[in-house]
Amino acid sequence: MNLTLSNTSLEARKEVRNFILQVETELTCLSGEHISIEEDHKFTDGLYIRTVFLPKRTLLVGKIHKTEHANLLSKGDVSVLTEFENTRYLAGASFLSPAWTKRIVYANEDSVWTVFHPTTSTDLKEIEELVIAKDYSELTELEAHNCIQIKDIEV
Repeated sequence: MNLTLSNTSLEARKEVRNFILQVETELTCLSGEHISIEEDHKFTDGLYIRTVFLPKRTLLVGKIHKTEHANLLSKGDVSVLTEFENTRYLAGASFLSPAWTKRIVYANEDSVWTVFHPTTSTDLKEIEELVIAKDYSELTELEAHNCIQIKDIEV
């Protein structure tokens, strides 16, 4: 699979989505040692801030985020694959994730990653319902009802 994602068509991005889902399935089926990701949750006026601590050599597949959000890698070195990018972030990197992003992350070093979600809620379950999709069927349903349209984009 060619993972160069600039000027990526919707069809190519869907192939990457499927690859990420396959990796997630494979990781779920693995036996052996599983790690627990340490999280820190903070709230300020209109903002939910979630920080995760990723030990070196951690491989994970994240959830589908329904909304655009800001990210900050304050420590470490991570490699990231989404349908929109195949890149490496070093400590100090800040970036935006488009809506409907699901990613594979590999921590090349111990890393600290913070995500910022605009919301007035302080209830973690409610926030998850607002910003996390269970699967891509939610996106397909929104597209079918012409609520949104994901199309070819230049990244």
